[in-house]
Amino acid sequence: MRSEHVYLELAGKSHVIDLAQQDGTDLIKILVAADELGLQKIVEVIKQYLIDNQSELLIRNPIR
Repeated sequence: MRSEHVYLELAGKSHVIDLAQQDGTDLIKILVAADELGLQKIVEVIKQYLIDNQSELLIRNPIR
């Protein structure tokens, strides 16, 4: 089972994003932002989470 959490450390503070608590469109926004910032590990975790848990969203609203 894959993690449903993303752990970040920014400015010396730890943060956790609970992917299961995020709306699908918010996850896509986070995914785009992480990609633009070059945060590959976060991109991979969110992409896999979307595939595993939000496939219906991806089918209805394909990312181009």
